[in-house]
Amino acid sequence: MVDISHLKPYQFQPGQKAAAKNLSETQIRYAMDNSLSNAGAARWLHVTERTYKKYASLYFDENGVSLYQLHMNRYAAGIKKQKLKRWTSKHHRDTLREVLDGTAPNRRQPSKLLEKLIKAEYFLEECSVCGFNERRVLDAKVPLYLDFIDGNRKNGKIENLQVLCHNHFFLLSGNKRGKQPEVPLGYGFDLRNL
Repeated sequence: MVDISHLKPYQFQPGQKAAAKNLSETQIRYAMDNSLSNAGAARWLHVTERTYKKYASLYFDENGVSLYQLHMNRYAAGIKKQKLKRWTSKHHRDTLREVLDGTAPNRRQPSKLLEKLIKAEYFLEECSVCGFNERRVLDAKVPLYLDFIDGNRKNGKIENLQVLCHNHFFLLSGNKRGKQPEVPLGYGFDLRNL
């Protein structure tokens, strides 16, 4: 059994700096051989770029150029760009045609789906009931909402969609959050059947 009683446990004390990491010329040249840039060499050595620059600037080649300047790769030549791993799921790949045919469920926000439908000229930029198409002064957009007739937002079939102005959207569908307005007894009527 190994006796470790003479070793002290490491304790970090506030205000205490980390131990200096001296990088030799051999270490820097080895990191340069295994990387394509100064940032890559710093990662290879497990130090910050600032520390790497400090030590790489101390050593020079036979032409008098510092190792830091020698290994600069300003245009990232030979370095492959990594694609950002964004949250992607099937709903970003569903085409508008698949949603309208009913082969793919609608997973888009109604406002985004409406923009795409108007841009693709499936609907005119006006209310389906009254033909309202006046643009707002502030942003020059027509205030329209996309209504799902059966109330199911995942059902994006073209027969289930209609474009409504604010007034008709509230009268036919309730409010934007999907809740039906409470109507007192005796006043309930369905405008869809009129």
